[in-house]
Amino acid sequence: MKIDIKPIQQCTTKQIAKQWDIVAKSRDNQIRSGLDISYDKVLTPIILQLAQGKSFQRVLDVGCGSGVLSERIARHTQTVVGVDPSHESIALAKASNLRPINTEYVSESIENFSKRYEEELFDIAIANMVLQDASDLAAVLNSVGEVLRRGGALVCTITHPCFWPTYWGYGRYEWFEYGKEIAIDAPLRISSVAEPVGRTTHFHRPLSQYMSILRDTGFQIDSLVEPFPSRAIQCLYPEPWTIPRFLALRAYRK
Repeated sequence: MKIDIKPIQQCTTKQIAKQWDIVAKSRDNQIRSGLDISYDKVLTPIILQLAQGKSFQRVLDVGCGSGVLSERIARHTQTVVGVDPSHESIALAKASNLRPINTEYVSESIENFSKRYEEELFDIAIANMVLQDASDLAAVLNSVGEVLRRGGALVCTITHPCFWPTYWGYGRYEWFEYGKEIAIDAPLRISSVAEPVGRTTHFHRPLSQYMSILRDTGFQIDSLVEPFPSRAIQCLYPEPWTIPRFLALRAYRK
């Protein structure tokens, strides 16, 4: 696919939050309507699978967006706290008719949240398609670790560092270099809808960088999965998958 994608020098958390403010309502509509096939059929199932069987009562949803995943997780636990720097996304989460009574939403970065948080530590942190949008990955993971109990789990999904550049086509661009961290400005679109809802920034990082930062911030990886949809689910996409598009992992705080 030919997509207007370009590298940029840098993008702060505040700037990224403003980008998501712009697309928040459209993204909420896409997810809640089922238009985002990957969110519904690939990402949410692998998140729930990796969290399954773990004893947890308090869940932190990092980068919760408009709260769709928080709502689903709330059925299985005592308390869910969703944190996101996008004010518009949090406003949608709070206003949702499906919001369970055991959910709480906070509009701020995880870094700021962890600095002032003084309540009971969380048993598990969920980060669904968030870490590739973090301008300072180490700071985000350090902050998650500060509010996660020792032995608590981090379950996350990201764009696959090895295959996402190929899927989106920028892996062959002159400016792309797999081994380097690159801030990338790109249209936000999903497979089933050709028209993007806006533009957002994500960060390409080699897989080794993710692994080393997780280790350095006190996490030990327990499970690494490349989720791949079944043939029946692939029929829902305009084109079948030929490579993994996402990577999921579970890690424990040491």
